[in-house]
Amino acid sequence: MVQWKRIPGPVRTVQDTGTLLMRYTRNTPVLLTQDGGAVPSGGGNLVTLQHKNTMVLLSSPLDPRIKNQPFHSINLEKDISLQTTLGLFCFQPQPTWELYLNDQRVTRFPVMCKAGDKIWLNDGVSYLALFPLPSTDLGRDAEVVISTDAQLENLQGGGRTKPTLLINQYNYKSTRTLAQAGVDGAKIDQAYGGFIIKVADVTEYPTFTAFKASFDGMKLEHRWDAAAKAVKVDCAIGKDTISIDFKPGYQVYPWQAVPTTECFTHRSVNAQWPYLPEGMDRDSSLTQQATNGRLEKNGATLTCTTGRMAYLQTEPTTGTYAGFNPLPDPTLWALDVPGGVRVRADGRVGLLRCIVRPKEGKVWVNYGVKDEQNTSDMATALLVFGLKDAPTVELNGAALNNPAAVTVNGETAYRIPLIAKPASGKALAERVLRAGTTLAALHRPESRPQYVRDWYVAGSFPRRDEPWKNKLTDFGPEKGFDQNATYAGFDRVDGKEVEKPVRWTRILKPGQPALGDGPVLMERLMQPNKGAVAYAYTKITSDRKRAVTLYTGGDQGMVIWLNGEKIFSKYVFRAGAPDQDSVTMTLKKGENTLLLRTQCAWEGWSFYCRVADEYGLPITEGLTFGFGE
Repeated sequence: MVQWKRIPGPVRTVQDTGTLLMRYTRNTPVLLTQDGGAVPSGGGNLVTLQHKNTMVLLSSPLDPRIKNQPFHSINLEKDISLQTTLGLFCFQPQPTWELYLNDQRVTRFPVMCKAGDKIWLNDGVSYLALFPLPSTDLGRDAEVVISTDAQLENLQGGGRTKPTLLINQYNYKSTRTLAQAGVDGAKIDQAYGGFIIKVADVTEYPTFTAFKASFDGMKLEHRWDAAAKAVKVDCAIGKDTISIDFKPGYQVYPWQAVPTTECFTHRSVNAQWPYLPEGMDRDSSLTQQATNGRLEKNGATLTCTTGRMAYLQTEPTTGTYAGFNPLPDPTLWALDVPGGVRVRADGRVGLLRCIVRPKEGKVWVNYGVKDEQNTSDMATALLVFGLKDAPTVELNGAALNNPAAVTVNGETAYRIPLIAKPASGKALAERVLRAGTTLAALHRPESRPQYVRDWYVAGSFPRRDEPWKNKLTDFGPEKGFDQNATYAGFDRVDGKEVEKPVRWTRILKPGQPALGDGPVLMERLMQPNKGAVAYAYTKITSDRKRAVTLYTGGDQGMVIWLNGEKIFSKYVFRAGAPDQDSVTMTLKKGENTLLLRTQCAWEGWSFYCRVADEYGLPITEGLTFGFGE
């Protein structure tokens, strides 16, 4: 989608805006959200690479040979057109925009054009450039058509509207169906189309003529790589070059995860990787959102457990800084802001927003935890260091009078209680230091290999039970590990379930280390990997009897057995992340067996598992993990 404003001032009505929607469609284009909240896919994929206000849009129809797709699948016996559709919306009673094809003003429709032509839109203070790329000809009597013959569509919540203009780039257009024309599925699967799209306004180019002139010297290379089965596009406009290699045969199935490497063989902007570093989700001049464990912006630093979503906001003009744990998953947490002010927790925090304005000595805290999170490793208080006087504190919307002063390592801090009876005195100081030591250790590279990676796995099994009602089907592996056992698993063939025998399979090769970084990626180990259940089995050998904490995380919760005894069971709708759950368990001296049941819905599928103390500091001394061969 592209949106722009038509007027120089603030937008107050929909008539002050313009909108461009893009879909792959078939027959009569459907672009808008229908009753029930669904946006029709229309029968094809769109992929984009965007830099600033320039986008390379590529498209491809779905493979009609794949049956039982929960999409608007292509029907060879009925479909008479396949197209990439751009819908331009203007809600003025009479549109005042100006449309040009190359250098000619267009006022009568329909208008035919082709790859290499340039479509321009001048709409008040904003400008659009829409350049059709070469597209696969499956049999068409027109390549690109600009028209006003869009149909009214019902909107979710009531009302009807339609695009003011349609731009259809056809892969197929005929009075005959695909079947009648003899177009086979293999050709449709490899078909493609697309556009170069750029939007700008008067703050960048004072006139429409200047905007058009910015494309002088534009270089566009487009070719089909038969060996890679990919279409390659290199677009240079001004100082920026966008490059993308797209495989039109890429398909997305809800029952099978397909990595994006099967969609793209290359993406770059100015010969550089075009996206943020791994673990960084958003980065602006004032904020960061990331899961890499350390966020830094305008002199403020937020540190937390790696793998946890964190959010840092800064506003340097007033000197206001905010650190969030925006999800309820517990995390170690520390906030440092300019002026030497530091906020520390004496354990893991739940859902948290902490706002600090050091110059005024003000602190706002909003905090909450789930009932099952009231464990000994959870924080009882926040401590604010670096203030000369006691701060003015608002806690969960109410004023906190006279926050207690405490001493930690000879330094004064002010305590903000997170529970009714927070730790105090020496115990509080010890807890704060221990939480800080653990957080620092988890960020040291040498401490990172801590997740158990040596497992036997068995699956997939069909997920037909109701875990929210504590009704879990016993598929056999939970009766005990038997390396030679065969179980009744399942597969999906054309979207239908069929029974398939499954056995235990070790995921590591002999000699590979039993501990490593990150999760066990079940979506790569299991097929099917959507709406499925699997089991994972390993061993932990201890040099003595000891109490430890098992930290786990996984999609849709988990069931855990230690030495055949169920010690944990939880169902929840979420994406897997480190340390989402913890359970204290006692290892006996010698060999201990650990069995996990993991399951997924229709998104990703992974799980994490590590052994630590109650604060999360990894324990590996005196322990051996896995099977050792």
